[in-house]
Amino acid sequence: MPGPIVRSGPSKQFTEQWDSVFGKKTGKKAAGTKKKKKAAKKKKKAAATKNKAAGTKKKAAATKNKAAAAKNKAAGKKKKAAKKKK
Repeated sequence: MPGPIVRSGPSKQFTEQWDSVFGKKTGKKAAGTKKKKKAAKKKKKAAATKNKAAGTKKKAAATKNKAAAAKNKAAGKKKKAAKKKK
């Protein structure tokens, strides 16, 4: 049967590609962006957890330093009092 091929409209692939030109995310590309967003979110959450742990360590070190400073201050006062008694 010779004759022209009649189509009722553009193919699905053509429509998806054309929509992507104008910024609409459809089909395979839309699924890929969801995965990328999810991965980025996980990465961000992991970084936040890591930063929180680092902050906790810094606080512990600061507390330890304060305790050492207080101890040194008390020792200094004892020495000063001992000198006064002599």
